[in-house]
Amino acid sequence: MRDSQGHFPKAAERFADAVILLFILLLSVVFLYLAIRYPVIKPLSRKIVFIIPVLIAGLLIIQRTPRFKNFKINSSLVIASVLLTLYIFEFLQWPWDRISTRDNVDFRSDLQVLHDLTQEGKRAVLFVPTATLIYTESARTKNANIFPFRVDKKERIPLSGVSQRTTILCKERGPWSIYESDEHGFNNPKGLYHPGDVNIAILGDSFTHGYCVDPGKDFPSQIRNTYDQKTINFGMGGAGPLMRLAIFREYVEVLKPKIVLWVYTENTLRRVEQEELLRSYLDPTFTQNLYFAQSEIDKAYEGINSFVKDARQSDHMIYQRWLQLLLLRKTQERLVEGIAELKNWKQKGQILREDYKALRQALTIERDKTTSWGGDFIFVYLPVPFMSYLSDHDAVMAIVRDLSIPAIDLSESFRKIKNPLEIYPKKGAHFNERGYKIVADGIIDALRKRN
Repeated sequence: MRDSQGHFPKAAERFADAVILLFILLLSVVFLYLAIRYPVIKPLSRKIVFIIPVLIAGLLIIQRTPRFKNFKINSSLVIASVLLTLYIFEFLQWPWDRISTRDNVDFRSDLQVLHDLTQEGKRAVLFVPTATLIYTESARTKNANIFPFRVDKKERIPLSGVSQRTTILCKERGPWSIYESDEHGFNNPKGLYHPGDVNIAILGDSFTHGYCVDPGKDFPSQIRNTYDQKTINFGMGGAGPLMRLAIFREYVEVLKPKIVLWVYTENTLRRVEQEELLRSYLDPTFTQNLYFAQSEIDKAYEGINSFVKDARQSDHMIYQRWLQLLLLRKTQERLVEGIAELKNWKQKGQILREDYKALRQALTIERDKTTSWGGDFIFVYLPVPFMSYLSDHDAVMAIVRDLSIPAIDLSESFRKIKNPLEIYPKKGAHFNERGYKIVADGIIDALRKRN
């Protein structure tokens, strides 16, 4: 309230000073956080690092200049209202987070998990998504001069992880997903690689890889345990059509399995433009001979793991609960999810003709090669309920029919799920154990009907 002369009371000015100083303190914490993590933050965040000092200087000028008193008080009311709203929203996210995990949440960072496993005597590594290294726009490792790998004076692009190591994969809710990688860095038990004596090879992305469940709960493991023990999972997080073709060339062709399952998820084609480094695999004769170079790849991965570990060190502070709350971590996540959904909704139906062309080329090459050794090449369409706005079912299945490729369409199996959270730990995550079981059961039923 203003007095008869239109002036704010002294209490209002003291309130405004307190709010502005509190806001400056908050901005200072954000600035220090971003400055410490500057080498590994995104370009937009780097710009914010330079904007914050200017904003702080402006706030100090407003606070100290008498003629800005009315503006200061009005601004403080806006700042206080916005901050109060944001922190109430943030605070409400945390109880839900704890309740939904049913007290089975692991609050350790990946570095803490790595340290604990090392203390137990295990040769543990952080999983480095191969796709992140390949994506030319997002691979900061390019600036570190450690990717592509140099093996025997030749550049190589790895398509798997480090072999025979305890691999810390991911955590979305609950415990960390950790598995023992096989002889070639994939998520399988050891001892399955016998050329000419493999029954099923499965190609796919993170949903095939096994994000973010316990070992044995991913659908390839369930197929191996309940249907055919000679099943190998070649799923790799972030793999699009060209990366799957590359993995097929380097590993599947060597093994010549009786059945190749090519698992398609509804964001697969949106990775094509990020896989430019792998277009050489569209030449049927191109290979890096990675199957026979795993020891060299493991050695080269030491540089990547060291780089990632150093980058994660600056992320360690993220896992301090008070700092997460202060930085509105949950609110940021919800905002990013909302922007991503809006962007994907706007892009619905805008898949480029070149992307469909790349899919057709990859499938044709893999189909022809599989049939050349007497194997069956089968396409699996895996819908992802939380990605329904990305659905390109009809267009993709038309390509599959045109290529005369047998298909297993799991759409009907997931259409029966009324509430997607029955098969997800949270919105936007990967399947939980029940979701992966639906995939495994659907594929097994279809394979039995073929026999």
